Amino acid sequence: MKKIFTLISMALVAMSMNAQTDPQGHVAGDYPVKNVVWKAITWKNGNNKKDKDNKDMLFLMGTGNGYATMFAHYGYSDDKGEWQILNGNQTACMFYWYTIKNKKALGQLKPTDFMVKTIVTSELIAKIARANGVECFDEYTGFKWIAYRIRVNEGKRKYIGGGEESFGYLPYDKVRDKDAPASICLICEIAAWAKDQGKTLYDLLLDIYKEYGFQKEAAISVTKPGKSGADEIKKMMEDFRATPPTEIAGSKVVCVKDYKSLKQTANGAVTDIVMPTTANVLQWFTEDGMKISVRPSGTEPKIKFYCEVPVAGQFDGDYAAATAKADARIADIKKSLGL
Repeated sequence: MKKIFTLISMALVAMSMNAQTDPQGHVAGDYPVKNVVWKAITWKNGNNKKDKDNKDMLFLMGTGNGYATMFAHYGYSDDKGEWQILNGNQTACMFYWYTIKNKKALGQLKPTDFMVKTIVTSELIAKIARANGVECFDEYTGFKWIAYRIRVNEGKRKYIGGGEESFGYLPYDKVRDKDAPASICLICEIAAWAKDQGKTLYDLLLDIYKEYGFQKEAAISVTKPGKSGADEIKKMMEDFRATPPTEIAGSKVVCVKDYKSLKQTANGAVTDIVMPTTANVLQWFTEDGMKISVRPSGTEPKIKFYCEVPVAGQFDGDYAAATAKADARIADIKKSLGL
């Protein structure tokens, strides 16, 4: 069975950060907690520079010997590579897909329902929503903008979910910020529902790709430290605006969005982008369906490129093969942009 884990971008009430205990205060190991088994694992985490320690803690939740779901504060596969991360875009896709699918099955999906994602989050989410008659709003990065859209629609339309590619998600409209405990409850519900269908979360992910098409997302960060680095990043953005790419990885650029000027240029026609304010973000959309978003980091000396690469044709269930094709395209994108 393919084993995956998901992260929730927040300190979790369902998880202890004490490397010796599980959420119920037990010493690390396997423990029955109300018919659920928690397994505590520590592993080397040299890639995570945000943590001072060389160890991190994961909690696997499941029954018997079969662990279905794993939660982590920061996530990487374990030392043996046995666990694969379910990334933020994939987690969000599963949340949106499951919410829509089950509301539809229960007759609860209404024309006034809406969902929200951020502009750098997967377009596969919008595709899922549109295919089911649900409007999906694009907002800037950060949950204050998801909360903004909820407030604008309050009393007129019903919010049924929203999130971003960095693992944050809000399943309902009470908190108005990323809500890890509620998101954990939702992913557990999805895992339980999948098990009732004789499937795993990995199987559901493949089902989504089979229905809506496979794509891979990748974030590329280019670090430019110091004052000279900040000037270089500023110059890069100015150059991209003055001379936007006409082709990326061999595919023609058919649409450019500039959130600083709030203008969209598609096939020579310039139209307005309706957003609550401006932002230093550029997006390029190509003829073969790729989306590349670029923006300077607001907190680090970096310029970030968010790439979305769809794989042409019907997804046949071969995740490794589709990923290899997408990785080759991402390498081509980096070469095209000189990264």
